[in-house]
Amino acid sequence: MKKETREKYLYPAAVRAGVLIAVVLIFFIFFRFGEIKSGVSRIVEVLKPFLYGGVFAYLLKPSCCWFEVRIRSILDRFAPDLKRKDPLIRGGGIVISMALFLVIIYTFIALVIPQIVTSIGSILQVLPANINRASQWLEELARDNEQLKSLIESVTGMLITNLQDWLENSVMPNIQTVIAGVSTQVWNIVIAAKNILIGLVVCVYLLSCREKLLYQCRLLLLGIFGEKWSLRIREEMHIVDDMFEGFINGKLIDSLIIGILCFIVMSFLNWPYAVLVSTIIGVTNIIPFFGPFFGAVPSALLMLMESPAQMLYFLIFVLILQQFDGNILGPKILGNTTGLSSFWVLFSITFFGGLFGIAGMIIGVPLFAVIYDLVKKIIVYALKLRGISEEKQESLKRPKEEKGRND
Repeated sequence: MKKETREKYLYPAAVRAGVLIAVVLIFFIFFRFGEIKSGVSRIVEVLKPFLYGGVFAYLLKPSCCWFEVRIRSILDRFAPDLKRKDPLIRGGGIVISMALFLVIIYTFIALVIPQIVTSIGSILQVLPANINRASQWLEELARDNEQLKSLIESVTGMLITNLQDWLENSVMPNIQTVIAGVSTQVWNIVIAAKNILIGLVVCVYLLSCREKLLYQCRLLLLGIFGEKWSLRIREEMHIVDDMFEGFINGKLIDSLIIGILCFIVMSFLNWPYAVLVSTIIGVTNIIPFFGPFFGAVPSALLMLMESPAQMLYFLIFVLILQQFDGNILGPKILGNTTGLSSFWVLFSITFFGGLFGIAGMIIGVPLFAVIYDLVKKIIVYALKLRGISEEKQESLKRPKEEKGRND
């Protein structure tokens, strides 16, 4: 078939067929979303150890490569005649990376978790006193105001009645269900620990044979799509890898710095629950856009238990900290990694967060950035096939009134 014939008939027909197939698939997904999500959830549940291992390997790959380069340079310098260097280099890089990863996790657990437990214990100790203090304040406020006093009494009576009804009608009859639910949660924790341990083993295997796996994937793409399209797919996968690696690693570093800064300032000002609040602020900061709000609300409630004025000062501090993160630290670390506008960032977090929860909020931005990039390239390719020039595309940006005057 001649080139002109392909460009005139075959390529436009292929684009239309692709669009039609995409529309049918989207229609099918929307109307069968529950069944599809249930099937996918079951598959994901079975493959969780391998998913954990893949995530661990993806996060540890940069450090593993860095250590391998350093080990190779040391061996080339001090043991140039050593045979079978590659297994030693690969094993050393994996061992050091895994050891560093486990040390970081252990340090976090050993330093932060006891502080969090202590903070929660102190909260439970001062909670009755704070409730009594609030009750006394309300009584003093309502002492000379009969309407307010009757309102407080009615609200208190309603709360007590609803609490008794809930305990009698919901909790006590379903106590076996509650116990079974607690047992289920304990079992889920055991399963999660088992999946993480297996995931660490899978991570070691993936890091040790990553070149072989990459070679097999290249052969698979070459055999299915041919040389031209396999090359394009590999280029897109490199873009995906750069986008995810840059965003996730940058966001982790950014959130760690924000948590440390929060701890330093709170310790300097002698505010309570410094470790607990800093952990909440740092962890929730991983979630783009909504993360600061998720972390500020429970932290502000903790500060409110001390005093309303301290809560106000804390909210001002969090606002300054998040402005520093959003305008200075975040752009410095992340740069324009995704290339998305603020509207599409908000859309991607809301959409993928609704589908996959917290995990969707974290990976939603780079995932949507990849989809956005693919759609953009498809549109550019379709415009090129139709012979629409760049000048014509730029003319569409002008306002309608201006275009009418010029025409």
